[in-house]
Amino acid sequence: MMASSSSVEISSGWDSLRAVGACPSIKWHGDAWRHHAASRQATSSLGSLMYSGRYHRGKDQFDPSECWEALYLSLGRDIVLGELIRHLGMDGKIAVHNLRSRRISRLRLDLSNVIDCSDVVRMGIRMIDLFPEDEALEDAAYDLGQDIGSAAFILGYEAMLIPSATRLGTNLIVFPANLRPDSHIQIIDSVDPALYVPARHGTAE
Repeated sequence: MMASSSSVEISSGWDSLRAVGACPSIKWHGDAWRHHAASRQATSSLGSLMYSGRYHRGKDQFDPSECWEALYLSLGRDIVLGELIRHLGMDGKIAVHNLRSRRISRLRLDLSNVIDCSDVVRMGIRMIDLFPEDEALEDAAYDLGQDIGSAAFILGYEAMLIPSATRLGTNLIVFPANLRPDSHIQIIDSVDPALYVPARHGTAE
């Protein structure tokens, strides 16, 4: 179905709605973590409308009618730290000074309609299609991820379980517009991690 071990080339018959629909629907209750700007509420997803992400489309690249909000969470603090490091990368380097403005929050969720896409093979794709080793294929991988997110959103799921690009575990992508009245998201606690140490004169960091 795919062309090579490093390419994103899905067969012409692949359909995102059918692929996502092949995954199991579950109830989900537990804790998840999010890294976010310290100036924003941990449950706010308004920024996702402005900027596109791996599993949603924002106004920076798409017509507003094609956009939807998404809240990106991780099922472990180690996973969210890995996500934080990935998202602070600039030109192959980590912009560590930006760590000073980041917050990590733990949320407790009680959701009744979640699509479990953590086994991507069920969708007829491979991990390398979502997360290619070749950086030149990242745009195609994002297109694929956004197709999957769009299908989950259109099918009315409150959230989607999907592997993290960090390879450390699973992420939970919540679609706020689809939340049911009996579903809940609660902030449990937050921490502003001390991950940035300014270099001192005469010492090596």
